[in-house]
Amino acid sequence: MTESIFVSNYLLMIGGNDLSIMERIRMELSFLRGSLLVLVVTWVLMQFGWSMIFPYWSPFLRVLGASPFVIGLILSASNIALFISRIPGAYIADIYGRKKIISIFTFAVGFVQLIYVFALDWRFILLGTIFESLFLIYQPAMDAMVADLIPEDRRGRGYAVVQLLPRVAAVLSPAIGAFIVSLYGLNLGMRLIFLFIFVIVVASGVLRYLFLEETLDNISERVEINVRELFFESFKSIYESWRDSPKNLKAVILVLMISAIEDPIFINYASLYVFDVVGLSEFEWGLLITIFMSVSIIFAFPAGILVDKYGRKFSLLMAYLIIIPSLMLIIFPIHPIAIWIAMVLLAIPSSILGPAYSSIVTDLTKKEFRGRIFGMIGNLNLLAVIVSSPLAGLLYEMDPRYPFITIFATNLLILLIIIFYIRETRVAYS
Repeated sequence: MTESIFVSNYLLMIGGNDLSIMERIRMELSFLRGSLLVLVVTWVLMQFGWSMIFPYWSPFLRVLGASPFVIGLILSASNIALFISRIPGAYIADIYGRKKIISIFTFAVGFVQLIYVFALDWRFILLGTIFESLFLIYQPAMDAMVADLIPEDRRGRGYAVVQLLPRVAAVLSPAIGAFIVSLYGLNLGMRLIFLFIFVIVVASGVLRYLFLEETLDNISERVEINVRELFFESFKSIYESWRDSPKNLKAVILVLMISAIEDPIFINYASLYVFDVVGLSEFEWGLLITIFMSVSIIFAFPAGILVDKYGRKFSLLMAYLIIIPSLMLIIFPIHPIAIWIAMVLLAIPSSILGPAYSSIVTDLTKKEFRGRIFGMIGNLNLLAVIVSSPLAGLLYEMDPRYPFITIFATNLLILLIIIFYIRETRVAYS
């Protein structure tokens, strides 16, 4: 089924035949304005750059002298820094507002890219990732701002849209990155891409500083911050948010934490796996990532409709029933084409999981606690990544298939938790 058919069916569902296609699109996307539009535009810019480096991150680290285990340690260390930064970030987002922290630290993340441009070995990359993670203190504020701005009756398709547009803009990025790497080599090519990312992230910081508007009503006027008190209050508020969360939300948070184990495996070792085991070339891998992104884009609108019309739990079940058999094709690639088939299949649930999880968490969280809840979720996920990253590296050195067998087992566990412990829900809070 083509993207045009999906869009046509979607438009019929939202508007019938009384309005023109453009009027229906305009009405459906009417929420995409102001600060939300600014965030989406800057995500488009940054995702375009970062999608160029994703397929070649681990191979680049290996060129700079990192072993698979060291690659895992780098991700683990950066996530420790991110964990530390998100604790006060979640608290600040609900006390001091969203705009300032988002704008200031976007600039900081941009300048970190220069460390990657001039890195002499993997130790410089380690330093850069730690700084970048600390500067991502603004993530809980950004999550909370998006939750504030998307209307509650359009959360499924709203999250689908804001996650779709950056992917659309970046669909050719892996192929462009593959071309640059093929032309200049992995080492110089990656440095040129990081230089480009520096430019677009700084430009995004300018846009956020000039055009974002605060969404939090009651902002503290206190300027001086006691760091010790801030961390204490942050832990306290996150604990209280967890304590007061409904059981349904706790089950969702547990599933998200388990699924976070998969992140370091795909981020760090999928690219090594297709080179070391499957035998794909650098250009073929870039092309395959482009195809993956294209398929996920085609299914993005239908995924949002699925989440809103048939519910969050049903959508999650459908996603994992696709993921589990697809992983078997990766673990046992009887032919190189199996990897291509698996990646195409995995692109479908990748479009479903984001809107489904974001919607159910937002449904179950009061507005004034969203910064803390999203921050808590991020921190628990980071703890999982911190532990699993070096372990995944050790498993890869033992046998490249072992990390992906681990993913298969965790997805089976997630599926069982969804079936038995997560109840279908509708909007609980405005």
